[in-house]
Order: sequence, then structure tokens, then C-alpha cells
Amino acid sequence: MCIVKEKMKYWIKPDLQNRIAEGSIPAYFNSVVREIREDSILIENPDGITEIKTDNVLALTGFHPDARFLGQAGVTYDAETLIPDFKEQTLESNVKGLYLAGTVLTGKFTSKIFIENSRHHGKLIVDAIMMARR
Repeated sequence: MCIVKEKMKYWIKPDLQNRIAEGSIPAYFNSVVREIREDSILIENPDGITEIKTDNVLALTGFHPDARFLGQAGVTYDAETLIPDFKEQTLESNVKGLYLAGTVLTGKFTSKIFIENSRHHGKLIVDAIMMARR
């Protein structure tokens, strides 16, 4: 599932549009996530509230960290630097089952992480999830 924003990296947009057009990624336009549950999410769109079953939720929030969003999810972070609390080995936050990746890990210091030095984040998280399911 993909909730698309207008502002995105130009090289990602064509591939995403193609995946949506072919049906391999369902898209929910003009939608807002209202609740993340253990095995589903609730989204609100012009048609009302829709519940979507999920295995995992990836909140890909962009370059600048949204500390308010983290706080609403229960993630603790340093008020001055906005660096969240997380385990270096797994990238799991202080909230069990909630993992962080990319620039959000650096708080206000977003220039410390780039695509080139954060590619391993996904593997760390997937490995941690797979271990937790055993």
C-alpha cells in the first residue's frame, strides 16, 4: 500500500507510478493514516474510514524528522537534538516492534546519513523482525 505525496524524488516517481498502474502496489490517494494497529491500519479518505490488514507498517516520512509524530507513537527522543532512542544493533526504538531508519536516526543532524551509508538499515530491521518471529 502506498499513500503518495506530491513531493517526491524525481527518479522514484516513474517507477512508483508504474507499480501503481500495474496493480502491484495499491495506492490510496487523498488519504490520511488515522490509526496504526498491531495487524492493520485505519485510513481516512473521501469515502470514509478503511481498515487495511498489514504485516508491518513503514512510515517513510521524508528527510526532516517529525518529532511530534515520533512522540505520538511513543518514541522517546532528546528534546534538544531530536535524536530518538533506539538500539544500534536492530534500529528498534524504545517502542517494541517500532523500528527507525534513515535520517530520522540523526535528529536535527540529517547531513550525517545518506542513502549510501544507510543501505544496511533495511537489513538490520528485517533481520530483527525475523528473529523476533522465531
